[in-house]
Amino acid sequence: MDLIGRNAAIVTSVAKQVKRVSPKAVVLVVSNPVDVMARVVQEVTGFPAERVIGSGTNLDSARLRYLLSKKFGIDSAISTPTSWANTAIASLSPGVTSISPV
Repeated sequence: MDLIGRNAAIVTSVAKQVKRVSPKAVVLVVSNPVDVMARVVQEVTGFPAERVIGSGTNLDSARLRYLLSKKFGIDSAISTPTSWANTAIASLSPGVTSISPV
């Protein structure tokens, strides 16, 4: 089974429980691909879009920060790259990327 199918099955199971236990919840989805999984949560729960939030960018940015720190031999705590893109293409924006002076 592909990643989307496996994650959708897990997210569906969790979303059903969230709806049952906490029908007024606001759900933060961090499972990849985040846009698809957020849609799964919305469809399964019936919650309005403003109560289902997908946030893959923070996770992707943390991964990017780690990889850049390893590649360039810098402390990941002093770099602040931000990844922004759809799930198919990862992008690095020079306008929001900086490395603090040591």
